[in-house]
Amino acid sequence: MDYPNINVILGGGRQYFTNSSTADPVMSSMPGLRNDGFDLIKAWKTEKMERKVQHDYVYTRQQLNALDASSIDYLLGLFAPSHMTYEADRLPSSVEPTLTEMTAKAIQILKKNPKGYFLLIEGGKIDHGHHENGAKKALEELLEFDNAVAKVTEMTSEDDTLTIVTADHSHVFAISGYPTRGNNILGLVDNMDAIESPLDNMPFLTLGYLNGPFTNRTNLTGVDTTASSFHQPGCIKMNLETHAGEDVVIYARGPMAHLFQGTREQSYIGHVMMYSACLGVYKDNCDMPKRNMMLEPMSMHCSAVIPRSTLWTLLGLVVVVVVNQLSESTRNV
Repeated sequence: MDYPNINVILGGGRQYFTNSSTADPVMSSMPGLRNDGFDLIKAWKTEKMERKVQHDYVYTRQQLNALDASSIDYLLGLFAPSHMTYEADRLPSSVEPTLTEMTAKAIQILKKNPKGYFLLIEGGKIDHGHHENGAKKALEELLEFDNAVAKVTEMTSEDDTLTIVTADHSHVFAISGYPTRGNNILGLVDNMDAIESPLDNMPFLTLGYLNGPFTNRTNLTGVDTTASSFHQPGCIKMNLETHAGEDVVIYARGPMAHLFQGTREQSYIGHVMMYSACLGVYKDNCDMPKRNMMLEPMSMHCSAVIPRSTLWTLLGLVVVVVVNQLSESTRNV
């Protein structure tokens, strides 16, 4: 259970941790879904007690925010029976924490480790919003993800923490037409006759999809296209909107961030993280004499790096990777 001994796990999915005889503590109508008799929440607690380590399990926003991070080293938080709620649909009374709140608590716990830590933060609901042709939902999730990135920046130092922001794919999501500057991004194109106009003379949206579950082309005059329940229509009818094939961006801050330049293969990201933290095949790097590695290509230090990969996307599934407490020899380059 819990291999490889993860310190902090936060998200949704309670149903998949308990069996059908276990009622959900918040939504009693959604009991567990396991049919193997295991209760993984109990198993997690038992394993931690047997090892005599400080731990806690929480399932509400209030419990998470009240938690004293200095008193525990292991935290399991499951805040919804299945997927967590969209930010666009969040109610003031919600028992689910925001991505930013989960990020802050995770860093508070992990930063106590003198050897540093690795933290993966995923804005997974961005992807879900796009799959249902829900641009409003996807954009609201992106804004919350941006808040989480800001929290990482606030709580860490670029002197000893490498922060990477990237995506694992794009979506068939696009901007069309020529709306005027300042026009609501979720609204209709406000100057339909500029340069190109629709042949059916019906108003059209700035944002749209190549495919997805909603494909009807209708007259949107008077329709509130900014509502979270509104779905931008696609062109090809499918059960779900699909991923696309564009390259995606990699943003980085901190030690060795300069290595993320140009177009790279996705496996390159893992190599830079290991190289920065002196792990794996790069474990001896921190023992090398200090020198200005800013002036040296990474390939000089290991031939396993594959140069080439990804560059630009429009709101794909986004993740933040935080590698903290990089060694002195890595920082001083």
